Amino acid sequence: MARYDVPIPELPLGFMNDDHREELALMEAAAAALVAGDREALVAGLEALAEHTRAHFEREEEVMRTVRFPAYPAHKAEHDRVLAELASEATAWLEAGDAARLARGRLLRRVLKQEPLQPLPPECQLAWLIAFNDGRFEGMDEQALDAALRRLFAGATAGALTLEDARDSWSAAVAGWIRAEGA
Repeated sequence: MARYDVPIPELPLGFMNDDHREELALMEAAAAALVAGDREALVAGLEALAEHTRAHFEREEEVMRTVRFPAYPAHKAEHDRVLAELASEATAWLEAGDAARLARGRLLRRVLKQEPLQPLPPECQLAWLIAFNDGRFEGMDEQALDAALRRLFAGATAGALTLEDARDSWSAAVAGWIRAEGA
């Protein structure tokens, strides 16, 4: 198991499983370099992570195009956002060495957990990606995160929005679902 004890769900595509394991190892190497204050190793680690992520997304997008995955445009847009955020976060790490950014990476791994044989519906995946990218989970402990995810997934599967709806509509709905009490 990895340093942060993060289970990685097994997917039906072997290359994705391999990519996810390698990604976690690269993230941990960069985190170790940050904690150790080894700027040279951090730069190398972040560059390796960025290159790996770009290549992973390209492979995944090729599969989605080949099978005509209906949510491809939304998924591709999220890939583009993640790559831009990765570049931004790498710059911030190099400039500030902010430990809070490590917590954000751990949060992402926590949110990514799925049952291997019961993957989340595309609407739920899009909802949590938007919530994560909009910073909706920041500052939550594990119990609050679990409750927020339950509300988020209930809202996403209620059918009020489709994958074709605008990101702004999804972002507003996600904010409401996460804020909702007792849903």
